[in-house]
Amino acid sequence: MLYVNKSLKNLKVGGNKIGSMGGHAIADALVENTTLQSINLRCNGIGVDGGIAVGHALRVNTTLESISLARNDIGEMGSIEIAEALHENTSLKSINLSHNKIRTIGGSSLAQSLKYNEHLEEVDLAHNKVGNKGAIGMGNALLKNQILANINISGKHLILRYSPNNFSRLTTQKGIMWDLEGESFWP
Repeated sequence: MLYVNKSLKNLKVGGNKIGSMGGHAIADALVENTTLQSINLRCNGIGVDGGIAVGHALRVNTTLESISLARNDIGEMGSIEIAEALHENTSLKSINLSHNKIRTIGGSSLAQSLKYNEHLEEVDLAHNKVGNKGAIGMGNALLKNQILANINISGKHLILRYSPNNFSRLTTQKGIMWDLEGESFWP
């Protein structure tokens, strides 16, 4: 359907448990589709392989502006592939990767990509364990990236050796929303 459809702008297929094979099928369609602007794939269990496939698709898709991959267990390898895709993607404005078992390496890879992506405005990484290194990388990305306006890394998995004032200053400087709700800070 997505291969040939020339009118569909938004697709919500969340909660259908399409698994890795479904993730691959959607990714293949995203490579060819030139009209879809938004897709919600949350809670489909696409896993690492599906996450990697979607990452490959995001490298070449030029129309998708918003994607939700929340709760798909894409893990480190899936998030690394998506991070690499974000270096090349010029259409995405919003990506939701919350609840995906992304840890420090994936979080750091995403942070590095965010330094150079000039199109993303919103990134949701809530309830992943990106750790201090990933969170600090996100902060550093915000210093360089002039487009990104909203990063959510809430979820009680950080112990920052930064003072909360550093993030407040960053918020004030850039006029961004930096959501660290429920996080612990240690001076």
